Amino acid sequence: MAIEFRNKYKGKITKENVVQAMHKLREINILISKISAYAAAKYYTNTTDKDNITFCTKINQNMQSISSLYLYWFYTEVCKIGKDFYNITKLKPYHAKYKSLLQNKKYVLGDESELVAQSYSAISSMATAQYNKQIARLQQEYKYQGKTLGQWGRMPATQNNCKKFTICLHMAALSRKDIFELCYNYICAFAHNNKTIRKMPSAQENIHIHNYVSDDDVELLCKTVDKNYSAISQRYFKIKAKLLKTKKLRQWQVNQEIAKSKEFKKSISYGDACAIIHKAFGNFPKDFAQLFHKAVTSGHIDSRSNLNKYHAGWTLSLGAGIDPYISVKFNNKIIDVSTLAHEAGHYIHCSLTKNLDPDIGSHMPIVIQEASSLFCERLLFEYLYNNAPNKEYKIDLLCKYIEILLSNTFQAIRVYQFGKECHKLYETKSYLSFEEISGLWQGGSKKYYGDCVSLNPDYNFGWVYCSHIFNQPFYTYAYGFGALLVNVLYSKYLKCKTTDERNKFVEKYKTILSGGGQYDFKTIAKEFGLNVNESFWQAGIDDIARLLDRLEGLIG
Repeated sequence: MAIEFRNKYKGKITKENVVQAMHKLREINILISKISAYAAAKYYTNTTDKDNITFCTKINQNMQSISSLYLYWFYTEVCKIGKDFYNITKLKPYHAKYKSLLQNKKYVLGDESELVAQSYSAISSMATAQYNKQIARLQQEYKYQGKTLGQWGRMPATQNNCKKFTICLHMAALSRKDIFELCYNYICAFAHNNKTIRKMPSAQENIHIHNYVSDDDVELLCKTVDKNYSAISQRYFKIKAKLLKTKKLRQWQVNQEIAKSKEFKKSISYGDACAIIHKAFGNFPKDFAQLFHKAVTSGHIDSRSNLNKYHAGWTLSLGAGIDPYISVKFNNKIIDVSTLAHEAGHYIHCSLTKNLDPDIGSHMPIVIQEASSLFCERLLFEYLYNNAPNKEYKIDLLCKYIEILLSNTFQAIRVYQFGKECHKLYETKSYLSFEEISGLWQGGSKKYYGDCVSLNPDYNFGWVYCSHIFNQPFYTYAYGFGALLVNVLYSKYLKCKTTDERNKFVEKYKTILSGGGQYDFKTIAKEFGLNVNESFWQAGIDDIARLLDRLEGLIG
């Protein structure tokens, strides 16, 4: 199909036949999406299985070859249509994608050069696969005081358990430090070579184009976050130190749960978690609750807590009219309920876009994908908080949710900036040692925690366990976009005074989600009467400040 497509249309794309060509390309992309998704699902379910690794790598290479040899030319050639593209009614859903293609056009190489450039991604993919394999093995094999790393991770987050888990993490990371160092250098090499060969202004330019945002957009968010570390993240860790009755948190206490209430410590069954989420979503549009119920009852959720699974939670979108799939490592904790709600948000979003072309459906900008999942997390939190039986449980819920927000905003931006710093250093040194990478991570930690946490220089290895750094470099700023957009939108939703106003908000929100990649971030904000500037980002951060006020009000 791909060969026939190239033979029929290459060098012949016009405004008269572009719609027909895009329909044919859509058929091919749907097949590629389904085949790639199947290979990914096999691999993600068991990242240590050699057959899965080989199969997934081979499929990825084959699909990449098909795209590079027979399809990639189209995205450059369609740009020749120019402004006439915007006048073709049937292509209206592709306007945002087309704008992105125009931006990317100057970085696309000739056929042979493009094939060579894209072949570098296979090396990066192998480094990523090796990283995931090592992490999964450490979870299962590395032991400290009779328990594996995975077992320590599933223990209740008491101070003693957190301390032992941190020590185990440190020792496990050092046991494979040379492998992690090598894997990350391969990933840096790919980003550097891709930037150099294509003459891109930065290593992160590619992901910015995919997300329909500019480097200036991202840097404005980073600048606003940088101004608020003291007022938000450092303020929270001061409150946490007070709750844990210490002047300054030790490093292992950062992830320690407050757990003041019996309710917070209770084990939650998977069935109960599903029922809770269903009720939480029922307070928004009923469609959300209905779609989640469909995921639960159709066998499209894998909740098994296998240590060799790819991640704590992920959602696989196939498009082509097929319902998505969810995978979570459910360990009967309240945080697992939150993870399930997060992935349910992705499921709902992908369900609403499953009939779209993969180019604007399953391949929608990451900043839009994360907004839907984080909105569902907010719905869950507000439901649990409003139905909390006592003040202690409210404190526990607030602490956990604020930590999730900090992870999705301040921590996410910190990880993005860490990646930039690593790549900048790599460009001058051509190879980074484990210690150099860890030093840059430690610098970001000081900014995030301030003087509220005693940072042990021996425990500056956290980057090893930050999977986004290896699997999706420069990805994490998308969480910041999504989380702060959700904060602003939820505040706007709460200001709706009548049922009619709330219904209009909900319908607009569903329309945006259903559009997939048809809308860029600024267009979505504009639909709700918002302008994306520093005040916009600050408004999202101010919502976190209000939650901190609420927490301090409960503590007294």
